[in-house]
Amino acid sequence: MSINIHIEKKDLWLLSAIVIFLVGVGYVIAYGSGASPSVMGHSAEELEGVQAKIVNGLTTCAGANQAIKKIDPDTGAVVCETDDVGSGGSGTVPYYRVKYNPNSLSIYTIGGFSTAPYTYKLPSFGSVSGDDHTVPEGSYLFEMKVNVVTPVTKTLKLLWTDNNIQFFLDGTKVAPPTGETWNVVDYRTDTTKKADFVLSSGQHTIQIIFNAEGSWDYFSVIGDIIDNTNVEFVGF
Repeated sequence: MSINIHIEKKDLWLLSAIVIFLVGVGYVIAYGSGASPSVMGHSAEELEGVQAKIVNGLTTCAGANQAIKKIDPDTGAVVCETDDVGSGGSGTVPYYRVKYNPNSLSIYTIGGFSTAPYTYKLPSFGSVSGDDHTVPEGSYLFEMKVNVVTPVTKTLKLLWTDNNIQFFLDGTKVAPPTGETWNVVDYRTDTTKKADFVLSSGQHTIQIIFNAEGSWDYFSVIGDIIDNTNVEFVGF
C-alpha cells in the first residue's frame, strides 16, 4: 500500500507562511518586549518588563541606601533598604578603615595622616577590642562613615589604652577634654572616660587616633555606633 501526498505550489506558500508565523509567536513569547537574551529561554532578559524594572529600580534609590530591598513585579515600584548591613546596601559589614604611619609615634591631628596610606579594614559596629588589633608602634587613624536619619548621641566607652588615644567627629576633637591625656591607663571602672558623638541628620565620620609608642600596643572601646535603623554604615 502506498500513500502519495501531492502539494501544489500555492499550498507550499501557505504552509511556509504558517511555519513562519508560529516561529515568530514563539520568539515573542520567549524574548518579551526587552532586549534579546544571549540564549533563548535561559536568561533574565526573557521575562517581560523585568529588565526595565530592575534598571529603573537601581536608578531610583539614592544616597546612603542604594540597594533594592523589593521590586513590585506588577508595577516596578522600588523600596530601598533602610536596615541593610553594609555600604549603601552592598552587603558590606561595617568597618573602620585604618591609616598607619610607622615613622611617627606622635601624630595627634587628622591632618597629620594626610599622606599615610589606608592599610586595612577592621570589621566593627563601633567597638574595638584590644585582642583583635594589637599593633606595632606607630600612629593610627581609625575612621567609620555613617548616615544618620534622626539626630542622636552615640557613645564609645574607653576601657583601656596603651598609649595615647583621642576621639574625633568629622575632624573635630570630641575627647579627651582639653587639658586631659588618656594614656596607658585601665579605665574599666572610670565612667567618665568616654566619647560622646552628637550626630545630626546626614553623613558623619567617626575618627579615633591611637599612638602606639611601644613595640606592641592596643586599646579597647565598647559601644555600638551602627544600629541599622537610625544610624547606618556608609562605605568610603
